[in-house]
Amino acid sequence: FTLMENQIEDLEKKQRDLLESVRQMRAELAGLLPVQSALEKRTYDTCIEHNLSSFKMLRVAPDYYTWSLEQRRKTLGGYSQHHLCKSIIVENTKWDAQFAKAAPGLDPECGDPTFSRFYIVIIQYTTRLMSHKVFKFMRTLRSDITKKWYHPNQAKAEDAARLSGSSYNGVCPIGNPIKVPIIVSQRILDLKPDFIWLGGGEVDLKLGFSMQEFIEKFNPYIADVTMDG
Repeated sequence: FTLMENQIEDLEKKQRDLLESVRQMRAELAGLLPVQSALEKRTYDTCIEHNLSSFKMLRVAPDYYTWSLEQRRKTLGGYSQHHLCKSIIVENTKWDAQFAKAAPGLDPECGDPTFSRFYIVIIQYTTRLMSHKVFKFMRTLRSDITKKWYHPNQAKAEDAARLSGSSYNGVCPIGNPIKVPIIVSQRILDLKPDFIWLGGGEVDLKLGFSMQEFIEKFNPYIADVTMDG
């Protein structure tokens, strides 16, 4: 067993070294690849900083959102229409600062993930976000707050833009001006293969990654918040 344990440790070390080499190569290439915009660089840098080794970025045509889901899937090389996702910013319109426990230096509205005014919810395009399920999940995060202080709705366009720095259809869950807690739809974890696509910060910029790795690196909440679309 000792020999086997040593072999396993050696393999694990080689794997860590390989992943670090890949991370360094990606970081070096960042300075060589053409950067289209500050938003693209922001998304790219965030993936590099968090060692999200599975990520891919792709530019699509300006009329992408006039296409059918199947056309979008083919363009992205997605495994199915269920692998196409989006980020929706949800606001708790009954949020009250008196219950928030954000640490010093963090955004007062979003710095306490257990009672944030806003959440970014990642769902599949083939499903619908259900506010009553979001409400139910939010209530599990804090047992000391009564239900009258919860009422989730899709955030206003101006709030979504302020939090994400992106326009409608371009919202990315990471690398935003304000760090907003993330909720991932439970259904996404059932996808095989484990690779999704969603907005990368601009309308024509898409970001793909392994959701399992995303969960490991960004530690989002996971909840049942959708139903079939």
